[in-house]
Amino acid sequence: MTRFFTLLLCLASSSLAAQSINWITACTAQNFCLNPNSCVQGSVFMTEKAVTNCNTNPIVDYSYKIDLLNDGSVDIQADLDTVSGNFAKGTHRITWRATDNCGHASTCSYLFTVKDCNPPNMICINGLTQTLDAPLCAESFMASQFVLSYSDNCTPNNQIQFGLREVGTGTGFPSTNSITYEKCQAGLHILEIWLKDGNGLVNQCNSYVLVQGGQGGCDCITDADITLTGCARTVNNKKLGDYKVRASIASLSGITPAINKTVTKTTEDSCFSLPVKLPLAGTYQSTLRAERFGNPLNGVSTFDLVTISRHILGIEPLTNVYQALAADVNNSKTVTTFDIVQTRKLILGIFDSFPGVPSWRFVRPVVNPTDLSMLAAIKDTYQLVTPDLAANVTLPGVNFIGIKTGDVNLSALAVQHAAEDRGAALVFQTADRLLETGEEVNIPIQVGESIRLDGWQLALKVDPTALQILGVGGLEEENYVRSADGSLRALWFGEQSRDFAAGETVFVLKIRVLRRSWLGQVIHLENEKMACEAYANGSARRPVALQIAAEMPPGIDFFPPQPNPFAEETIFQCRLEQPATLLLEIFDVAGRQVHSQSINAEAGLKTLAVSAMDLPGAGMYVFRLRAGEQVYSGRLVRM
Repeated sequence: MTRFFTLLLCLASSSLAAQSINWITACTAQNFCLNPNSCVQGSVFMTEKAVTNCNTNPIVDYSYKIDLLNDGSVDIQADLDTVSGNFAKGTHRITWRATDNCGHASTCSYLFTVKDCNPPNMICINGLTQTLDAPLCAESFMASQFVLSYSDNCTPNNQIQFGLREVGTGTGFPSTNSITYEKCQAGLHILEIWLKDGNGLVNQCNSYVLVQGGQGGCDCITDADITLTGCARTVNNKKLGDYKVRASIASLSGITPAINKTVTKTTEDSCFSLPVKLPLAGTYQSTLRAERFGNPLNGVSTFDLVTISRHILGIEPLTNVYQALAADVNNSKTVTTFDIVQTRKLILGIFDSFPGVPSWRFVRPVVNPTDLSMLAAIKDTYQLVTPDLAANVTLPGVNFIGIKTGDVNLSALAVQHAAEDRGAALVFQTADRLLETGEEVNIPIQVGESIRLDGWQLALKVDPTALQILGVGGLEEENYVRSADGSLRALWFGEQSRDFAAGETVFVLKIRVLRRSWLGQVIHLENEKMACEAYANGSARRPVALQIAAEMPPGIDFFPPQPNPFAEETIFQCRLEQPATLLLEIFDVAGRQVHSQSINAEAGLKTLAVSAMDLPGAGMYVFRLRAGEQVYSGRLVRM
């Protein structure tokens, strides 16, 4: 145990001896500048300090050795704690030694450098103004043009390097000492002018150059237009207006940074011209497509269901691929019964629009439209490449065929809000009757003339406080929709045309009476929600009118005004078997007459039109239509 403690004491004494002298100064490399007006030597002052824990005498003695130029020799040595004096330019090594009276010693060694610390002196001019003239239309500038005077303490002027660049275009000493401005770079340019001496020291100042255009011949052209032109027409070659073209332009090469921009234009006309301004020298790819919005039901009717059904059954195949595209409302690239399901839901108001496909499709014309196998290959975009743009370029012939989705029989209006030409009304009729509260009644709706029908569609509006529609007899449930607001949408179509005799029931309206009222006062057609129309004899479209009236004398049929309510115009119709004088009078709710018109009418269907401008303002009015001695009256609402 005694030997173990003795060993620990020896180790502790040895550790204490190793730490007996400690340097309290940095003892690290140092730099010193050359003396003023000298390139060979500089003044050096260095000192280092240490402490000791020697109890005998805590005095530390110092000495040093200096190896000039750090080449491994000992050139200077002294027993001092301070070095002071001039040393030659270069890097030297000093080794310090500290000792105490207990026999302990410690050393430290580092490099010290005497060097040039003074960068070149320079005085710059404020700036230059330069006018560019033909034929060169360019001017170069040297860094020396912006320096009024310069010098260095150690480097001869002819060995000083120059550098030049625009402010903000780089860091460090510039790699070039000149700059050139061309005709497209007119304006004020702020410059950095640099000097560097033989020891790598730099100085820098700012100046400017104002570049101005000359008297002519040096015009700057930096960009040009790529103009896409074309037209849009319907399948049956009608001009198609009110659509938007969208061009996406991307640079493929030639310019930095890359260009990627989108430009749109809405045109009221059939043809368009869409210019896109782009930098010169680039190669560009233009992708163009067209689109059109509007009423999803424009041109979509039960007659389209007839057409799709007969195509699927092979009875009457579609004649061109554009019809097939219109029929393909679920975008499956085929025409199937699922397209019938989707189209029927739009007509009946279950859908607000076709899910997953736009209201209109714009496609590139195909070479052989009668080839229905091309359906999956139809393209809706153009991709055009313009290499190395050097001047304005026009890309013509970017034409589209506009197809209304769901409009298989191509009846959509080519111009939005255009007036639609439909033939004489087909009367659906039933007798007026007094309805008693609580009863459930079947109302037969009959056709007013003998006719062969392919299909029909209509929307009925009832007063929800007076009637509740329970169902529709004679129609499958999938062909009608009842709404909580008291409206009904219904349609019928057959795989084959069907002959109806005058007075034959078309369907039966099943209702529950909520309050006592006359049928004709609480139910009417609602053309605002759906075009009420019938499809007869293979292709004819006729508006449907609903007549609910007491027995009329033979030879006179009155029809309710359509539309009612109306915003722009409503029409009154009357069918006469004998000539008669027609007088239409309209009164406000106070009983004052606000409009009247009369005609001497021949036999046949006669129409009287009333414009919104014929009435003093929006609101409810009462009308009276007289044909000979017979009178038909009711309410009229202007929105």
